[in-house]
Amino acid sequence: AYDYGKSQYRLNLLPEYKANRLPPSEDEKEHYDQFFAELNRTAENLPYFNARLYGVEADDIIAYFILNLYEHYKDVWLISSDRDMFQLLKGNVHIFNMFSRNEITAKSLKTDKNVNTEEYMLSRVIQGDSGDNIKGIEGIGEVRGQEISRNHQGSLEKLITALPLKGKSKYIANLNAGKEILIRNEKLINLAGR
Repeated sequence: AYDYGKSQYRLNLLPEYKANRLPPSEDEKEHYDQFFAELNRTAENLPYFNARLYGVEADDIIAYFILNLYEHYKDVWLISSDRDMFQLLKGNVHIFNMFSRNEITAKSLKTDKNVNTEEYMLSRVIQGDSGDNIKGIEGIGEVRGQEISRNHQGSLEKLITALPLKGKSKYIANLNAGKEILIRNEKLINLAGR
């Protein structure tokens, strides 16, 4: 699966989606153009199905296929370095990170980060995604986000129902006031939610 323009769905929810990314220099643009021209030629000549839809990101195409087909296969391997893919991990759905050369499974996610896939996804909703210009709850990073997510069993509904949380910390006040941010971020980040 390949990106073919920014996600129109996400841009409708958040016009500044990915707007924090600097445009490439002329030299970088030339190299990108050459790379993607070659990638497109290569993909067209592979004996495998490849998917690309205008205004739909590769993440969403991959999620669609995994969520609709994983039960038909003994094992499904997703080759990606994108942490957003962690939410798709299941017993038979695994990730191979081609840069770190690591295999990531639902079990290793639990061992390494002490969260299951649902808890991981909710922690990303809480903390946001700076790479995609999705603002999260101020004062909450990965560790705190994962703790809050574990405390609410990875369920946005349970977290929202529990609001307002007790506490005097600024991040608790921000979380209590952030219901709309959480709802928006869940729509932006949750690949399984559509």
